Amino acid sequence: AKQAMVIFAANEGFLTKLEVEELGAYEKELYPFAESKDEEIWDKIKGDSKFGKKARSDDQSDVTAQVVSILEEYTANFIASRDEEEAAAE
Repeated sequence: AKQAMVIFAANEGFLTKLEVEELGAYEKELYPFAESKDEEIWDKIKGDSKFGKKARSDDQSDVTAQVVSILEEYTANFIASRDEEEAAAE
């Protein structure tokens, strides 16, 4: 399920603003963040035969919608944190 979330993030364009070198940290920090939002998220992904299909449409599953929301928040926070670190280093 964790791998499914990362593949979904890539397929849905959440990783496009990241550098290749950042992907490891992004993935490592994503899992605890997702679990903090819903400790049953991995079981939900495993149990949803429609996970990832028709993402961001009215036909997406509730789990897909939840993962999109998690990824939107997490990715925005990750990028903001990175940008703050880069600005502080200058």
